[in-house]
This record gives sequence, structure tokens and C-alpha cells, in this order.
Amino acid sequence: MKALKHPNIVQLYDVKKSSNNIYLFQELCDKGSLEDVLNSRKKLPEAEALVITKQIVAGYKYLYENKIIHRDLKPANILIKD
Repeated sequence: MKALKHPNIVQLYDVKKSSNNIYLFQELCDKGSLEDVLNSRKKLPEAEALVITKQIVAGYKYLYENKIIHRDLKPANILIKD
């Protein structure tokens, strides 16, 4: 996962393990999730929804090309930055 580089995929920088936990150091996505956006706004304009959908498809296509399948794709797992 650390080797993946795409503007629509959260960058994983490092993984550390302790005796009790695994820590993932990843790119900061400080705007929350798509679920947060949908819950706060209830409705997105069609143009904005289209931009978001294209970004999701581009990221998923990149994963697929790298033989990775995201098996839990849902609004809560789509993180937003800037």
C-alpha cells in the first residue's frame, strides 16, 4: 500500500506495530468522510456529485490496475481533504 501513489487514494506513509496495536501513518484528510458531508448537507448539487463520483471511480480504477480490490467501499470510508 505504501507504493501506491494517486491523487484519489489516501497515501500510507508507514506502519508500526507494538505488542498490542498496529499504527497506520497516513495522509491527513481533515475534511471528514463523504458520509459526514452527506449527513450535514442532505443533498449535493448534481455537478458536485459528478465530480466526487469521477474521483471515486478514478481511485478505484487505479486500485484495480494494481490488483487491489476495496471490499468495503461506502461513504464512511471515502475521506475528504482540502
